[in-house]
Amino acid sequence: MSAAQRFYILVVALFSVNFLAYGNLISIVGCVLLLVFCSTLEMPRSSLFLWFYLFAVAYPTCTVLFGGITDMTTSLFLVGIGVASSYLLGNMALRLFPRCTPSVFVLLICFGFAAHGMLNLVANILSGTGSGGQCIDFWTRSYSAATAQAILFTPLIAIMWAVLLAKRKRLLKIVTLAVMVAALYYDFMLGGRSFFVLMALSGLVLLAIKLGNVNKSIFDAMKGAALIFILCVVAFALYQADFLSLKSSFETSYMAHRFSYQGVGDDDRSQRWLYYIAHFSEGILGGNVIGTTSGYGYAHNLWLDTFDEAGLLPLVFLVLIAVQSIAKTIQVTSRSDVYEQSIILSFLIILMAQFFVEPVMQGSPLLFMAFAYFCGLIDWESNRLTKANTRLENNDN
Repeated sequence: MSAAQRFYILVVALFSVNFLAYGNLISIVGCVLLLVFCSTLEMPRSSLFLWFYLFAVAYPTCTVLFGGITDMTTSLFLVGIGVASSYLLGNMALRLFPRCTPSVFVLLICFGFAAHGMLNLVANILSGTGSGGQCIDFWTRSYSAATAQAILFTPLIAIMWAVLLAKRKRLLKIVTLAVMVAALYYDFMLGGRSFFVLMALSGLVLLAIKLGNVNKSIFDAMKGAALIFILCVVAFALYQADFLSLKSSFETSYMAHRFSYQGVGDDDRSQRWLYYIAHFSEGILGGNVIGTTSGYGYAHNLWLDTFDEAGLLPLVFLVLIAVQSIAKTIQVTSRSDVYEQSIILSFLIILMAQFFVEPVMQGSPLLFMAFAYFCGLIDWESNRLTKANTRLENNDN
């Protein structure tokens, strides 16, 4: 492994674990150093990078222009630079490691984020905190919202079923299962409900992928569905038997407390989205006008909250990013095996689902940077496939 490869792995690992709470700066500095000292790397020439670059400029600029200068202004511009840098880091991955597949680096990001979540779990257990919706961050030792902590496990939730039901990588399965059990325990403390919805959606995505490869894996799809059902039955039986105090722990957890006064059906996110859409014309110039006048504060939606904060222009770039990232992911997975499809598609779909229910840019911008990294990774692979097809067509002619 070359010095550039070792440095790259270090940068991505430290970025994804948000080392010392400097994950954004690590992404920026690491990206610059790699571009400067690695002569084989250059700036990409793709429309997807252009949309990320324009969003990275427009988001903080429009927020300040329409909302005024605040004590968060510097952080906003650093987030913008971090988004572009994260895309570039992802775009470098397969150039530095041409024998690897995209799933390798997706897994690196997933376990890096989960490692940060596990460190937070340890910190809250040792300090006796971690309930009531406020928890301590391991790196800063300051309190952060439960949502921001639970989001750290979203990338791993995305790929958990793909890993657990794969025919290979036994050690990876054991580690994934152990981390997810700990994450589930932590989620009881945090009171997060999206965790279970995303876990179920991840299983459905994998099932759909298996069924989509009928000629290759219809038996695998049936076996996977049966295994998921059996695991659910076993988990329910253990819960009812209060195995390892599962039932009593849940009934005294903050999550149970939240369910006692607000069920899943009582969530008002859809009402917020409809309100923001109905008052769309009021937020074209940003400034958090809709959130302030409605009293909602946030729409709990990446696109609507970014629109309310920064206005129409960044929203347009976000939509272009979403559309093109989906198109390129489909192109890449259409040429991949079932395992690779499962990792890549699950990651994209689950992150998009998370974007629909949380104000990510305001509450957890590092997750959006992970998405930017993924897009850079997929963009490079997509362009490589396009060039390979062009060469084949030219040879045929």
